[in-house]
Amino acid sequence: IGLGERKIRIPIGSTSAQVHEQLLDEFPKLSEGGGYEICRAFHGSRRMVPISCPSEGYSQPFLKAEAGQAKLYIRPLQNNLETTPAITITTPSEMASTISAINNAPKEICGQCHVEIPFSLLKEHIETCKGLDIDDEESDGGVIESPARSTSTMRQTSNTHRCNHSNDQSQTISARNCNTTTSSSTSLSMAFNRSYSQIFDSAGCIESQEDNVAEEENTVANNTTLYPRCTLEYAVTLLSHHVVDRIHMDYNKNNGDDYDDQDYQRVNILRSTFWKTAVRAINRPDFLPNKLIKVSFIGESAVDDGGPRREFCSLLINSVKTCGVLEGKENNLSFSHDLRFLAERRYFTAGKMVAISLCHGGPGLHCLSQATFQYMARGCVEQPIAIDEIPDYDIQLIAKQIQSSETNEELRIAVSRIGEESVANITGFTDPMSTITLDMKAPILENLTTHHCVYKSIPEINQFLDGMNVLHIADLVKAEPGSMEHFMCLSKKLLPSADYLKSIHVEYSPSGSNKRIEEETTIYYWFEFIDECAKGNQKACLFAGSDNQPIEVVITLGDIFAFFTGTHSIPPLGFTESPSIEFITNSTVPSSNTCANILRLPRNFSCIEDFSERFTFALSNCRDFGNV
Repeated sequence: IGLGERKIRIPIGSTSAQVHEQLLDEFPKLSEGGGYEICRAFHGSRRMVPISCPSEGYSQPFLKAEAGQAKLYIRPLQNNLETTPAITITTPSEMASTISAINNAPKEICGQCHVEIPFSLLKEHIETCKGLDIDDEESDGGVIESPARSTSTMRQTSNTHRCNHSNDQSQTISARNCNTTTSSSTSLSMAFNRSYSQIFDSAGCIESQEDNVAEEENTVANNTTLYPRCTLEYAVTLLSHHVVDRIHMDYNKNNGDDYDDQDYQRVNILRSTFWKTAVRAINRPDFLPNKLIKVSFIGESAVDDGGPRREFCSLLINSVKTCGVLEGKENNLSFSHDLRFLAERRYFTAGKMVAISLCHGGPGLHCLSQATFQYMARGCVEQPIAIDEIPDYDIQLIAKQIQSSETNEELRIAVSRIGEESVANITGFTDPMSTITLDMKAPILENLTTHHCVYKSIPEINQFLDGMNVLHIADLVKAEPGSMEHFMCLSKKLLPSADYLKSIHVEYSPSGSNKRIEEETTIYYWFEFIDECAKGNQKACLFAGSDNQPIEVVITLGDIFAFFTGTHSIPPLGFTESPSIEFITNSTVPSSNTCANILRLPRNFSCIEDFSERFTFALSNCRDFGNV
């Protein structure tokens, strides 16, 4: 059956590459399958369940832990294999945190886009790349579990049935032609036209409900997307793979002292004129976006071992949000329509800044509206847009008046406020105003909101995409929108939560010592301070303007996080050094090291009010605090 059954002895400690090579030796036709996944069938059942591939690939220790001595099955992912007998040859795990493991894992070329994809990402990439489900047929008369099931179901199954058998490394592996077929007549647009719930039930790369719905309820409201939404883990690994393999940049070399000056380009920044000096730096003729950078802030003595670069990227993102190319409500922005900015290519520069931040270990944009991102990815807008999203307040009032119209006359009066010529250009309605009736209200309102939120700014959006494409990020948005949405729109999973800040590793003194008691008391105050900031109850007083007028600013969890990491959100490419907390005795005020992501706290706080006062003082005197 299939390519036959083999008993393979996998040497102890074999890496994923060695296991892959051994399987191809035993089953040469597997090389024609366009990648594969390993499945198992549990006792008393003919139903095969895929073993979820870890980031480093199928290594011997992983297979041993997952299956013990159980019989395993190999299923091709992209192409059916001939069922003639195979030639016998007798020759003998977190997310994308370890990107080196992913890059060293075996890769296979995707038959759709012809890009080499690591095995751990291949199945999910195929589903997103083709936009189709992979439906499996029966094998041996039994029902095979579809590989296009929810990833959460796969993980739950593999974890529930994890077996620990004897140390004998013999495993029986059967390569079967499981007739993995995809209907060539099914188009990508058909998959896009399904409802979100339908896509959720069938696409393996979509986040599980428990992971996504509750946490992102304010982020993806009314999201009838044109594409399946991928897990954050997949999105992060995809971006890492893009940076290393597509633009050939090892961004991790930006950290640490062991580097050659020739590998870097210097960026000099003056904080008081950040936009001007940053634009000059990245638009120099000799600036290469895919070359590593070392940032120097004028007047500061910090050496860039990662912290200044990360802060520079964070300031780039803040500049994009505030330089005039975006407008609307916070975290739900659309592009402005400004011919002056278009002529001076400001939208191109803004797109270039976003690409540099993403590829150099900085934060994503995290503020675009769903409709704007949908147009960037697919060139159209399918989901309804709320009237409150219209950035122009006057147009928003007109839209609300149109919405509340109950008679033909009221509707005509409301529409006439737009202007007869504008009505024709915006809504496509060219008949006399007197012919407007209530049954036209819905399409007029839909066209009005879509125009003012997206279509009026198409030249600006295209210029922004051109800027992002200096590092091929726009191409990635169009090829993998379900992944890149995490980095372009608001994603709460990349914002530092109270739980995340409380989970940061603390370097305690030995248990039972006097210092340990003081340190635990300090961490108690730290937890209480975090909780107050999460509720919006903690504020700082700043002095701004020429007359130094006091301004009250709410301290956010992002402000706290930026104090010791240099960024307000978790960078998609992560940190080389995990954030940690240390204790100091030579200062009474909290301090930090943004290169190593270390928060340093004194031990001698008398009460929670004392802690809050001193931490707020340190934060208020931090550069760029309070700048939005």
